[in-house]
Amino acid sequence: LHATSLACSRAGEWAVAERLLLELVDTTGLAPRADAYNGAIRAASRAGDPKGASRLLQQMSDAGVEPDAVSYSCALAGLTSDPPAALALMQSMRDRGVQPSARCYSSALAACRRGRCGAEATRLLRQAEEQGLAPTEPDFLHGLVACGSSGAHAQGAALWARLRQLAADG
Repeated sequence: LHATSLACSRAGEWAVAERLLLELVDTTGLAPRADAYNGAIRAASRAGDPKGASRLLQQMSDAGVEPDAVSYSCALAGLTSDPPAALALMQSMRDRGVQPSARCYSSALAACRRGRCGAEATRLLRQAEEQGLAPTEPDFLHGLVACGSSGAHAQGAALWARLRQLAADG
């Protein structure tokens, strides 16, 4: 069942993968490995079903498999059009002691751009750097657009200066 679930996830059949994961838990009492859940979460996100991805993330926890940064990254990829949900999921990660990866930050910043959340984007960029991650140019651009569209012009100017400094240093 594990291999079949992974194959379904890779084929974009995340709902079938979800049923197989539940069947594995129900029939054997064994929890699938994290990569099986992550594949199904990724497939749900790619299929445009962020609620399905979130449900799979919860099922993963319920089965005793701790979500990791990859799990959250897969779910966040489907939340770029839902800034409040993306920001809440980032907070949930931290609350559970999971360090967000660069991909997690990139997805959350893309959500901030779409949601015109300049202050939140600025905070995420600062947190990423404090965590020792190097935000990419697209990450900064997401932050700049979020600041510009939300009226956070001073924060946008500070991001622009930081981006120019990084370009000069790099």
